[in-house]
Amino acid sequence: MKTLKKCRLFLLSFRKMIFLFSILLLSSIVQANNLTITGIAVNQTTQNVTFTLSWDNSWNITTTPNNWDAVWVFVKWRLCSNPTADYTHGTLSATTANHSYTNLQAMTTPCSAGIGGCGGADVTQSAVQGLTLDFTQGIMLRKTVTDVLGTVTSDVSLKITNLPAAGIDISTSVFAIEMVYVPQNNFYLGDATAGILGATNRFTDGSRFVVPGDLLSPYVNITAAYETGAQTFFINAPAVGAGTQITGVPAVWPKGQYGFYIMKYEISEGQYAEFLNTLSSAEQTIRWPGNYNTNRNRLNLIAGVASTDRPDRAQNYLIWSDIAAYLDWACLRPMTEMEYEKACRGTATPALAEMANSASTATVTAAVNFSGAENGTETFTAGNTVTQSQVYTNGDAGTTGPARCGIFATGSSTRTTANASYYGVMDLTGNVREFVVALAADVNSAVSSTQTGNILNVFDRRWGDGDIATGGGLHNVTNWPISTVATLAANTTNIIGQKGGDWATTLANVAYNQVSSRFLIYNTTTAINNTIGARTNYCGGRGVR
Repeated sequence: MKTLKKCRLFLLSFRKMIFLFSILLLSSIVQANNLTITGIAVNQTTQNVTFTLSWDNSWNITTTPNNWDAVWVFVKWRLCSNPTADYTHGTLSATTANHSYTNLQAMTTPCSAGIGGCGGADVTQSAVQGLTLDFTQGIMLRKTVTDVLGTVTSDVSLKITNLPAAGIDISTSVFAIEMVYVPQNNFYLGDATAGILGATNRFTDGSRFVVPGDLLSPYVNITAAYETGAQTFFINAPAVGAGTQITGVPAVWPKGQYGFYIMKYEISEGQYAEFLNTLSSAEQTIRWPGNYNTNRNRLNLIAGVASTDRPDRAQNYLIWSDIAAYLDWACLRPMTEMEYEKACRGTATPALAEMANSASTATVTAAVNFSGAENGTETFTAGNTVTQSQVYTNGDAGTTGPARCGIFATGSSTRTTANASYYGVMDLTGNVREFVVALAADVNSAVSSTQTGNILNVFDRRWGDGDIATGGGLHNVTNWPISTVATLAANTTNIIGQKGGDWATTLANVAYNQVSSRFLIYNTTTAINNTIGARTNYCGGRGVR
C-alpha cells in the first residue's frame, strides 16, 4: 500500500514476494523480489490517481499451465476532516480509455452472468478488458508481453469518479494484492486409490464408498457441466464404510472448473495492518486479532494505529468473520473447497496423500532453521512445510508460529521444496489454515444416504464491494456465509471449513495437510470454531476473485 495525505504525507510500503515456475513446473523457482507502489499523486480536478507500479519475476505464458500472475489494484480515500471514519472505496470510471498503464493489460474477472458485476456477460475465462470495464471496484493488471519471467514497471493512472472536489483535503491510499490466475479446465477432486489410508471425508465419484481394506476410492472428474447445472456430490464420510450423497448443488455454487484468480500468498500481517488502518476505531477493535507477541503474532494496535515489525509474516489468530470482512473490503471473495483443490493440484491426476507441493505427507519435512534475521529476505535452510510446532533457531529464535509468506522459494528451489502449488500459489499447505466455503448437507452424519443440498448451498461468485457493514466490522455480501456461521454440515446454509493444515499440525494429524482432506469440515473441533472470542493461533486465510 502507498498512502498520500494532503493533510500530511505518510508513505507505507510492505515487501511482497513473487516467485515463478518453469513452463513445466518442475525446475527451479526464481528468487523473490518486491512489489512496489511509488510516486503516488492525486488530481481531484481531473479525478486521476497516478503512481508507478513495479514487480519482479512476473510471468505470462501460453503453454502449460497457461497462466499468469497479476496484481489486483484498488483505491480508497478519506476526508482529512474526519480522520476516525472508514475510508471510502474508490469507484473507477467504467470507460477503459479513462485509465492508462504502460506494459500492462487490464483483465476481466471470470464470473457468471449477473453475479459479481460482470455487466451481464457470462465470463468463464479471463480476457483483456474491452471498451467498458466489467467492474469498477478495482483493476486486475498483468504484463503485456508473453514470456516466462521478467520485471514489470508501469506508470499507472486511474480515474476515480467519486473523489471529492478540488479544495477538499483527503487522504488517498492505493492497494495492490498479488494474484495468480487459475485457468478454466477440468480437474479432479479426491484421492488416488488409497482405501482407508486416503484423505478423511474426501469426495468420490459415488460408485462405492471405502470399507476397511478397500483399495478403491474413485476420484471425481470436474467438467464444465458441473458449473452449468445442478450437481450431485458424493463424500466418503463421516464414517469409514459410510457415505453421504448431496444432491441439487446449484450451478452458481463455484465448483472450480471455471477460471479464477487466487491470492498468491496468505494474508500477511502487513496486509492486515493496512486493512485495520482504513477502518473506524470501533471496527478496528472488533477486527484486531489481539494476542500480540504470542505465537509470533507481531500485529499491534495502539491509539488507533495498527503496525507490525514482521509485515511479511502470515497473519494468524484470524476467525472467519475477519477473513470475510477483509475479502469484502478488498473486493475479493472466499474460495470454495473445490477451488482449493484445483489451485493445489491443477489438472494433474490425484496422488496418494499428496500436499499442495505435490509431495506426500509421508515425506513432509518440517522447517526449523532460519537463514538469518527475519527481515523479509529470510528463508529456511531445510524443510518444505511450516508444520509440527517447531521451535525455530536463528531469526526470532525460540518461538513457534507461522513464518513469512512464500518463505521456501529460493533461486534453486523446486515446486516441492518451495512449497508451491501446480499454478505457483504459495503455502496452500502448512503455515496457517485456509478458510473455505464447504458443501452443506441436511444432517451431520449418514450411512449411504441422500441429503438435500439445493436449499443450503446458496454461495455464488459475487465478490465484495469494498465497504463492510458500518460500525459492526462485518461483511455485507449477499449469499456469503454469515459471520457467525456454523462449521457443521447440519441444516445450515453455507458452512465453513478449513484446509491445508498449519504450523502446529502434529505428526499424528499430518493427514490434515492432504489436499483432499475434509477432516476440518465435517468434524466438531475447537480448531474450526469460528465464533467471536474463539481465536486460534493457527488460523489465517486468503481469497479469490
